[in-house]
Amino acid sequence: MKRIALLACLLTFIPAVGVAAQTPIAIEGLQVIAERQYASETEQAIDTSGDGVFLVSARVYLFDEADNAESTWDTLVAAESVEKDLPKDDASFSYEKTELKDVGDRAMILSINAELTEGTTGTFRTVIAQRDEMIVTVTAIAGSAEAAEIADTLVAEMIERDPAESESTYDGLGASSGGVWDVFLPADADGLQGLQAYADKETRPATN
Repeated sequence: MKRIALLACLLTFIPAVGVAAQTPIAIEGLQVIAERQYASETEQAIDTSGDGVFLVSARVYLFDEADNAESTWDTLVAAESVEKDLPKDDASFSYEKTELKDVGDRAMILSINAELTEGTTGTFRTVIAQRDEMIVTVTAIAGSAEAAEIADTLVAEMIERDPAESESTYDGLGASSGGVWDVFLPADADGLQGLQAYADKETRPATN
């Protein structure tokens, strides 16, 4: 089965609420993972017939030191790389894996552009960046490759932001604040292009 079938499913999926915070996870040196979901429309079904942005998922990984972030970087890039799973010699989709220059210490683009149905295209684009002990990933699902490049913009802006020294206040509905959540852009930021946050998830090691 084509891996791109997953893209078609993701284009129509919006969870009703965020997943509970403080889920235990074991990654060496990990302090916290914060994830925020955005959508072009949160009150009704998304119209996926256009060429704009449908869904965006942003994550911030904070580690105790840069070495542990570097180890996880390799794991994330390998996990997101789906080239080996895609059918060969199929003109209905293309796959891109390239470095993104001048973003953080290093950054990578992983993108699938596909024909979902006759005359309808979709792009699933993930950008991963690292700066010191922080990794930011943004995945955009859009009706065109150009629109999906919002992932590049968000990563470039987020990777330059720092967590607040204050403790975070968790809100599963997309309004968490303080701490790691200050890495995410403000709700009215131009880079979000009007997308609305609708769910947050905060994951910490069991020992934290």
